[in-house]
Amino acid sequence: MRFFNLGQPGQPDDPNAAQRKQESLRSLAGGGLPLNAVERLREQATTIANAHRGFSSTLSINEQLLLRGIGVEVLGQVMGSSIYQIGFQYLPSWSGNSMELTALSEAYYAARHLALNRMQQEAALLGAHGVVGMQIVRRALENSVLEFLAFGTAIKEPIRTYHQPGNLPFVSDLSGHDYYTLHQAGFRPVGFAFGCCVFCQVATWRTQMASSPFGTGWMNQELTDFTQSLYQARERAMERMVHEALAVQATGVIGSDIEVHHDFIAGDQYRNPAVIHYFTALGTAIAPYPAPDITPQIDLQLMMTDTAQQLRGG
Repeated sequence: MRFFNLGQPGQPDDPNAAQRKQESLRSLAGGGLPLNAVERLREQATTIANAHRGFSSTLSINEQLLLRGIGVEVLGQVMGSSIYQIGFQYLPSWSGNSMELTALSEAYYAARHLALNRMQQEAALLGAHGVVGMQIVRRALENSVLEFLAFGTAIKEPIRTYHQPGNLPFVSDLSGHDYYTLHQAGFRPVGFAFGCCVFCQVATWRTQMASSPFGTGWMNQELTDFTQSLYQARERAMERMVHEALAVQATGVIGSDIEVHHDFIAGDQYRNPAVIHYFTALGTAIAPYPAPDITPQIDLQLMMTDTAQQLRGG
């Protein structure tokens, strides 16, 4: 497809627009939002404050009614995104070698952190206490580029009796119904826990023979090195998810979702065949509501004494 410039050739760009573009790029480089998004959200927050209730939401009608029943206000839809370049990653080539592909694992973490943090910033600009109904889209683009997109509905609770870590709105993938049920049980979402591990296992000689028609490929058998490496990827991902939950003082993770896929690399004259496991675990970290301050209620009783009767000896 060919694109054509419809502007007048040689016409200088608007200096104000160029300056705003540079400021937006600096904000994005620091993990922030572009200026247009900040201005739009501030205008939307003013509209909400003036009780002009136009908003968009990822929640169903029933979910919004449930939240309204417990005093939760739906403020609007928020989004965070990041398109991230993955750096160079060395791959092991010798038979039986295994290692985590840290460049890929760290890229997943960095893209996720930037996207969720930007969604928190959008929610904070609306005056929200949290985000529910979050949906996540992750996909690998061409040329080692990773896209991470998150969007959900910002909400405001009736009374805030506790503080989130960092004083930022919480992020959760709970549906409106799940949030209502959790609230009725005395629990609250405190954050979103994420664990990821990208692990490479080079086939051992036994696995290579099991995959060859000239070896033992004619019989059913487990490829134990590939199985073991998947367990290693799982353990690292789950440990990281638990670590993130503990960092926000959670007592558990609910709605945990596990995503696993594999890339098989064919061998050649320079390297042995291998498998790459992509293991991701994610869920909503929760904690009980803080116990309310209980003031002892003293039942005051006024005792009347008839002193005259005592003097009479009664």
